[in-house]
Amino acid sequence: MESGSCSGPVLLDSTSCLQGRDYHININDPGSSVVVLSIHGGRIEAKTSQIAQALADRYSWSHYGFQGHGQAACLDGLSNYRRLHITSSHFDETNAIALVASRSHSVAIHGYSSRRGYPTGTICVGGRNSAQRAAFIDYIEQNRSVFGEYELIPVDATKAGTGESCDGLSGRSRRNIVNKNASGMGLQIELHKTMRYDLVDPEPEYDALRELFYGAVHHAIANG
Repeated sequence: MESGSCSGPVLLDSTSCLQGRDYHININDPGSSVVVLSIHGGRIEAKTSQIAQALADRYSWSHYGFQGHGQAACLDGLSNYRRLHITSSHFDETNAIALVASRSHSVAIHGYSSRRGYPTGTICVGGRNSAQRAAFIDYIEQNRSVFGEYELIPVDATKAGTGESCDGLSGRSRRNIVNKNASGMGLQIELHKTMRYDLVDPEPEYDALRELFYGAVHHAIANG
């Protein structure tokens, strides 16, 4: 969820980037008190849409997804990330704002760049809900031994110092859409690209990772 080159009004009012061609908005709302967000889905932050949808489906939670797959006229030589990445603090699509505001809990799934150089298992845990951050981290630390491909390292991104793991990924801004629920406090999860691909890999060797990650989010919501 690192800084992008556009903001909500710029993109959504654009005549070159069109909904239905360059990006899609998907909403699945069973009326749950929890909404899962993937506002950088599609080709923006790979696999975040699938992870968020799987999480929502597993627990019958609501889901809002913005999926970018821009065509040449929209991208103008840029990547989907550079052109269609709307920062969380600028994401103001009307349906998203209304859905989040009507729910007591919200969790956002993001992906950080592998160029940061963090170990594959690093999970940056942010958002304004400190109880949910702590519950997520505790669950991972208590149960991570069930997955042996690599070590899972949950980091409270709100406490990261300059140059440390998860620096700049705190998700604490009140303008961040994940914090615009009824309580004013949400949970933000940032994942390494490899872990994102592993979470959606159907091979049985990743079943433990899925159980661990989705279980941690559920535990956080239930205890925050």
